[in-house]
Order: sequence, then C-alpha cells, then structure tokens
Amino acid sequence: MALTFETLDVAGASKEAILVEGVAGADTSKVIFRDFLSPSDEAIFELIDTSEGATFKAKFEAYELENGRLASDVYGHLVRVFGDFVMAVRLMTVGGISASQVIALQDNITSLEADVAALEAQVVGLGATPVTQA
Repeated sequence: MALTFETLDVAGASKEAILVEGVAGADTSKVIFRDFLSPSDEAIFELIDTSEGATFKAKFEAYELENGRLASDVYGHLVRVFGDFVMAVRLMTVGGISASQVIALQDNITSLEADVAALEAQVVGLGATPVTQA
C-alpha cells in the first residue's frame, strides 16, 4: 500500500500532506506537508504507513527508527495543526505577503528545524563516546 497524500487548500494554494490525525481539511486535523519531507523522509514515512497499527497516528507514535528513537520524536516537529497553519498564512497575506511566499518561509523554517534536530542527534551521539586525552 502506497503512502497517501491528501491535497489541501491553504489560502488558495494547493499543498499535499500526510493526514496524521483527524479529517482532511478540518481545522483541527494534524498534517505533515509533503514539501517538508526529503525523499529519504518519504521512504521512512512509507515504512511507517505499512507498519502495524490502527491509524497513521498510532503507527507514527509507535514506529522505532534504526537508531532506536521513535519516529514521532524525530519527526514530530513537522506535524502542523492544519487550521493554525492556514490562519498564519492568511494573516501574513493580509500584511502583503503572498500565500506562496508564506509557504516558502514556512518551508525554510521547517528545514532549519530539521537541521537543528539532526545536529542535536549528533551531539547526543557524541555524548555516548568516551573522550580520552593523549
């Protein structure tokens, strides 16, 4: 079974997203936007989707990555409450920024968050290695 992406309307711009929880397009639904994912991230989410679990949310929260960390801990920062994201886009468009520019800014923020998470994981990994002086 292939991972399903819902096409959602974000202030007039179409964005594909994984529905983590709720009903597609509902304000309270939780989603992960596809353009926040790298190809390797998509492959991991494909594995999550084919794992055991009643819902995608349950699979996401239970799936253990090869490094022993839960997928929800590593990728949790990508989950957005759909209505909050749409509202942020609408508020910024009132300020003269187009929806596509807002989405690009959000993509940059998400990319930076992922970089920080990767660096934090490296630091945690370094802490497990004893340091010796010559």
